[in-house]
Amino acid sequence: VFFQDGSKIFHQAKRNKKTINTCLEDVSFVLMSLSKLEPLANIMDLENIGIFGHSLGGTVTMKTARDNKCIKAALQLDAPMADETPQKYDNGSNFDIPFCHIFAEDSAKTIPPILLRKHNFKAVIKGTEHMSFADHLLLMEILPTFRKFGEPDADYLTKYSAITTSICTFFNRFLKNNTDVDLMGLNNQNIHIETEK
Repeated sequence: VFFQDGSKIFHQAKRNKKTINTCLEDVSFVLMSLSKLEPLANIMDLENIGIFGHSLGGTVTMKTARDNKCIKAALQLDAPMADETPQKYDNGSNFDIPFCHIFAEDSAKTIPPILLRKHNFKAVIKGTEHMSFADHLLLMEILPTFRKFGEPDADYLTKYSAITTSICTFFNRFLKNNTDVDLMGLNNQNIHIETEK
């Protein structure tokens, strides 16, 4: 948080039950408030709400997608599936709504099997690691703390394009009901996608 007087506070949340519950409460508050956000409420399609998040945000996305009936489609980016915290919120299997897991290649090697229902997907972006899903190129310029993750590699933009294309294609199909797009059609040398067997 940056304040007007130039001071700032940086706090890294711990992955524990309290943090996740706080995030879930925040998301619930936002969802309940959307219809009151004038004039945005008049242009938002509140019948087709999607949610996605990275890492801890992916864990919150999975829980919200299961518990909140207003969510029509959801996607998580490299949330830990073998979470060793005592609460173990989710194993990522069998969502009733369209759901997409997108994993870094490094993470995909260690995740347990995920059972996929109709319109559930698992994608792996080749050559990526956990922080490949963050906006490093932008964040490094304003937050020096992100420089500790190192400079993006030469293929960063190719990987970032594969990630954003996957996200947009999924939500175009399942929130905008665009049947002309096919998530499975994105399979190529950079993306491997699976669905219900």
